[in-house]
Parts: sequence; structure tokens; C-alpha cells
Amino acid sequence: MAIGKIEMKTASVLFQAPNSIGLGHINRLANIAGALRFLHPPIGVPIAVEGASHQLLKSRNFPCIDLPKESEILSGRSWAAWTPDERSGLNAAFADNLIDHLKPAGVVFDCFPHAGIVNACIKTGTPMALCLRPMIDFEHYLNDARVSLLIRNARSILIPQNAGDWDIPGEFRERAIYTGPIVSWQPANPEPLSLQLGLPGKRVVVVTGGGGGHTETLPFYQLCLSTLEQIMAEHTDVVAFLLAGPLFKQWRSLRIPMATIISPFEPEPSHIFSTADLVISQAGYNSLYELASLGVPTISIPARRGFDDQSGRAKELAANYPNIHVLDTLTESTLKSHILHKLNATTPRYRTRLNGASKAAEHLSALFKLQSLNSLSDDANCNECYE
Repeated sequence: MAIGKIEMKTASVLFQAPNSIGLGHINRLANIAGALRFLHPPIGVPIAVEGASHQLLKSRNFPCIDLPKESEILSGRSWAAWTPDERSGLNAAFADNLIDHLKPAGVVFDCFPHAGIVNACIKTGTPMALCLRPMIDFEHYLNDARVSLLIRNARSILIPQNAGDWDIPGEFRERAIYTGPIVSWQPANPEPLSLQLGLPGKRVVVVTGGGGGHTETLPFYQLCLSTLEQIMAEHTDVVAFLLAGPLFKQWRSLRIPMATIISPFEPEPSHIFSTADLVISQAGYNSLYELASLGVPTISIPARRGFDDQSGRAKELAANYPNIHVLDTLTESTLKSHILHKLNATTPRYRTRLNGASKAAEHLSALFKLQSLNSLSDDANCNECYE
């Protein structure tokens, strides 16, 4: 039986992100989507993810659309029985039907877009925006055919930094909107993490690698846990907590010290971070900005990434947030001394509200002409709610 076309009466803005090694892309878009949903309560904010692991979205009550990976359909061996034209047509059909049925007021992408959805938006005249964090080599980034297609057709380019932190090159500058850092804002849990875990009198050191999917995450975790194993043998009041990330898969190769607390995923990691005694983290965009804003003592160990300058980000944040300390020379002995120093130091904790998500939502509201929807009063602060 043929299924007729469904007439969608719910206004929506579609968000689309990749998700393979980290959670930064979907985290940024989820924060903007939450702020937009608070600004316009009737609106639908579906998030289409090309990749795996959407627990973050489901835990925050976002409608999630699982997109087949373009690279698998277009060139994966499992699709080898189909001709290139058949595979290309199937990929386009997924995207065309999604845009045709949702009829979103606009689509927001993060960094690396789904080319099929970009093409579908161009065909239908659906306005697009790109959320783009700073890139080490912008020309290399622009050489990606998907990126080039989107960035030349996007009406706005949202830069989740403050003006002056990164100057997007050339012809794209006049469309750049600097929102400031985009992170979630959650009420602080006043109960120390040790009491949340039922471990009164303990000092809890949290180790996190964000989503956990990068190949370099394993040696990072192993070094941190081996160092903490030494410290826990000498200081019985210290406890290690590994927040591994839902994309970490190398469990068989990871040696975990006894008494280490392990959590693959926390829907609101800020509740874990905010009252930990110390956090050891790499320098992914979302993780480090959230740790900086929470004021929690943090040792940042920047990782090497193709497009992302983690070292530069960590040093910049350390210069502006006293709770962030960057460790470039990484050995067990240097890490051990820094952990002990941070655990024994008394560092005041000051939370800093970062309003990038609400500024992005306000801009998108005007760009996509959402003002006709029922909205809250102009003086409402959409940072108070991301539910």
C-alpha cells in the first residue's frame, strides 16, 4: 500500500552534525537547539546525526534522526553491488525526502556537513547556517567538496568564539557572526562528587577524553590511570573516576587500576565535573570551555588533531581562566607532581556564564524568520533552560 505524503504543520529548524570520534559537533548544536526551543517553545528542533551514539541527544529529549553515513553509501565495500549512480541517487533520496517532508525554516550544520542535505537545501531554497569553530588550516578545510558547497551557500557562519579570537578568511568574513563560546549551562550541584558517589572523605580525580573515539584517547587514558594508580597507592584518600565517553571502544587494551570508578557516558557531565576535586582532560572545544566556565581545577593535556588546534586553545583558556593548567610535557612523573600539587592547592571556584548558545539562537530566529512563533518575552534568559 502506498503511503501518501504527510503534511507537516509543526514549524522546525533542522540541525545536522557528524559524530564519529567526539561529541563536540552534536554538543554545540544541541546547546543552540535547546536555546532556540526555549526562545520559541512551539518549534521542533530535530537533530540529524551522521554517525553513532546519540545518548547525549536522547537524554536531553531532542528528536534524533539517524543518517546513513555518506562515505559508506558512496564508497563503502558493503554497497559495492550497486553502481555509483545508484548509490549516489539513494544518498540524495534520503536527504531530499527529509527536507521535503520536514520543510524546515532553516538548517544548521556544524563543521563537516552531509552533502546530500546541503544539496537538498539548495534545490528547495531552504536557508542554511554553518557553526564553525576555528580551523588550523582553513584552506585545507575549504578544499573538502562538502564544506565548499555549504560555506559558499550558507547565509550565516556562526563562530563560537569572541570577536578577535579567530578571523575567518576573506570572502566569508561579512557573513561571520561571533557568538562567543557555546556550551551548556546547568545549575551547580552543591553536593561534592565524593558524597554523590557515596565516598565521604575521598578526593575524586576525573579523567575525561570527551566522546572518547579518537585513536589517541587510549594512550591518554592509560597514562592518566597508571599515574593515578601510583598516587592512590600512596594516598588512600584519592579515587580515580574515568568518564570514558560513549565512543571509546578500546576497552580490551586498557589496563584499569583497582577501585577506579568507570562511567562510559553521563548525560550531564557538568554534574560530575563541577564538584570533582580535579579533572584531567584533553582540550576538545566543548570539554575545555565547559570546564573553564565551571571553575573546576583542571589539568589540560592537549591532543594532536587534524583541523583542531587543541594546544592553542588550551593555552588561550589558561591565560584567561585560573582553574585551567596546561601540561605540554607528558610523563608519569610530571603528571604525578601536577596532580598532587593541584589536589593540595586551594583554588577558589568561580563559575562563568558563557552566552554563546543564546546569542546563536537569537540570530537564527531572525535569520529563519521565526518571530511569528509564540515566544517568551524579550527579557527572558534562555540560558536558564536547555530541557
